Amino acid sequence: MSDPDLTNQEKLEEVYRLTLENNHILHKIQNRDRITIIIRIVYWLAILGALGGAYYYVRPFVDSIAASNSRADGIIHQFENLRSQFPETKAFQEFFNQFKNTNEASSTTAQG
Repeated sequence: MSDPDLTNQEKLEEVYRLTLENNHILHKIQNRDRITIIIRIVYWLAILGALGGAYYYVRPFVDSIAASNSRADGIIHQFENLRSQFPETKAFQEFFNQFKNTNEASSTTAQG
């Protein structure tokens, strides 16, 4: 098309050929974009599927740890109930409450 001696018909045919070539290139780009979108969707579905599969395989371990934790909490609660039944515990609580009450009384008189 750089030749200035071309006739109008030849120029028109050259423009038509270039237009067809551009159209072909644009269709290739559009098809590549579609394929890229499909690959991205498959990629993210694979990641989400892997996470779901990992959760499926790890869940029994998590459940057993949670069950162990609740059993430990139950044992601690039983221990605290048992400890509160001893007479020494009640005596210690009364002693510390008496000490706490004297500290609170002295701090209020000091402020006032």
